[in-house]
Amino acid sequence: MYVLQKKVEFYEKKHGRKPDRIVIISPMVSDEAKKLAKELGYEIYSYAGDLKV
Repeated sequence: MYVLQKKVEFYEKKHGRKPDRIVIISPMVSDEAKKLAKELGYEIYSYAGDLKV
């Protein structure tokens, strides 16, 4: 999550805007990572088919 946050910050700096949403697709995410993702406002999905675009 911390590495992804750094990438988000880089994107914001380079493009001068915040991304509309940050989505993580992974079949296994630890409870700790889920908690952090929620705090950061990231969406987590375990299956790509669950993602609503």
